[in-house]
Amino acid sequence: MFFIISILTNSAGTTMIDGAEAENSSDTDDSADWTPSAESPTPQTDTEQLQQPALRSNVSGDGGPDTVQIGEKPFRCSFCGRSFSRNDHLKTHMRTHTGEKPFRCSVCGKSFSLNGTLTKHMRTHTGEKPFRCSDCGKSFSENRNLTEHMRIHTGEKPFRCSVCEKSFSRNSYLINHMTAHTGEKLFTCCVCGKSFSRNDHLKHT
Repeated sequence: MFFIISILTNSAGTTMIDGAEAENSSDTDDSADWTPSAESPTPQTDTEQLQQPALRSNVSGDGGPDTVQIGEKPFRCSFCGRSFSRNDHLKTHMRTHTGEKPFRCSVCGKSFSLNGTLTKHMRTHTGEKPFRCSDCGKSFSENRNLTEHMRIHTGEKPFRCSVCEKSFSRNSYLINHMTAHTGEKLFTCCVCGKSFSRNDHLKHT
């Protein structure tokens, strides 16, 4: 009888020891093998994502984010083959093929493919001229017009003729000048059909 009780005690003791060892082993293994996963990002991962949001983009099409390297252009136009680094840039470009113009003027109803173009157009109604010359104070509705105007003060002439090397402050001036070398007549009279090399020569008598 004593022998049987001893066996039972030893068996129970062995079971308890095995259970304790199993728990300790499980705790040790979980602690040693745990690594950060996509479901449980570390604070450092969140910080890196905030610092470099432009480098994250869904290019796989399956809803999962893939990393887009700088200079990579994974978004390709199915019409002309042109590629873009961002999907929203591709969507904007696609309007040149589809003719979509989702931005509509609330005053005259004219539509535009780009919101920025609508903003510029609205200034024709409001008379707003937010771009001001720091030298003479003249104001303009578009920044490019101010850039061209500034060349009057600076004397800059960045557009150079490849034939005679004469320089001009505007590209349109260079285009008109090039007709003197090519003989091309860009301006055609809508009444008689006669063509001229210069716009100021286009005067029907």
